Amino acid sequence: MKLSVLDQSVVSAGRPQDEAIRNTVALAMQCEVWGYDRFWVSEHHSLPSLAGTAPEVLLAAMGVPRSFSTPTAMPQSVSRNKWWNCKLG
Repeated sequence: MKLSVLDQSVVSAGRPQDEAIRNTVALAMQCEVWGYDRFWVSEHHSLPSLAGTAPEVLLAAMGVPRSFSTPTAMPQSVSRNKWWNCKLG
């Protein structure tokens, strides 16, 4: 069974946004250690509770080469946002 993780860089109440980005990077690294197949990040705008507005920046912070990132558009009925993923391992 292949498992994946989606992280949206959620900003905890009263905490700085850069902490949410650091937490996303740390989670991606741990997911690779745990053997997850993919790590997904999302693109959301104008939501103060989400720090990950630019998936390309998050993937670069994780050290993911551009060739490993895959933009995927979700069906319009589900989301108008883009979801990006990278293959781990």
